[in-house]
Amino acid sequence: MIIAVFAEAWFLVTRTVYGQQLFAIGGKPEAARLSAIAVRRVVRSWAPFAVLSHGMTLMNVESFYQQIIMVAVILAAVFIDHLLRHGFAAEWAAGT
Repeated sequence: MIIAVFAEAWFLVTRTVYGQQLFAIGGKPEAARLSAIAVRRVVRSWAPFAVLSHGMTLMNVESFYQQIIMVAVILAAVFIDHLLRHGFAAEWAAGT
């Protein structure tokens, strides 16, 4: 199970445009902006994860559990997004 979670997180970060944009912003935000990456949009989308991480640190949650929680939140967000874009929303719009 854990291997599957890490494999999906690795795929998201290394094999998607969004993951590449995130890496580009982490390296040099100005260079990313000049490369036509919407830096504000990408940073804004990761702000809730920074808040969650900081909150868990303040609550003295062990780093091992922090990583598990963060991956679970990311996978849940991807799953919900997929349902809204392809599954649930399409069925709901069709009236079924």
